[in-house]
Amino acid sequence: MKNAKLKTIADLFMNDETSAWAKGMGVEQVTKDYKEILQDEEIDAEIICSSTNTHSAISVEAIEAGKYVFCEKPIDHDIEKIKQVMEALKKTEVKYHFKR
Repeated sequence: MKNAKLKTIADLFMNDETSAWAKGMGVEQVTKDYKEILQDEEIDAEIICSSTNTHSAISVEAIEAGKYVFCEKPIDHDIEKIKQVMEALKKTEVKYHFKR
């Protein structure tokens, strides 16, 4: 994306090797807690590439935090959880994209 900057990577399994790789690629911060990204006012969008069972919950949290969302497919295997994402979107101007 033009003019986009990757500021922070969150990975529950972040270790020294992955952290060094990310920082070597120009990533400013690494964390094990994705909620740090949600709380960072400098971050406008979140890319969700976690396990499928976490996509919908993280999506809703990101939408509620006012972050644009890019989520890998599927959003969830449970249609009710997908509906929760859709309901969260109705309450905001946040853009939501899902790609495979």
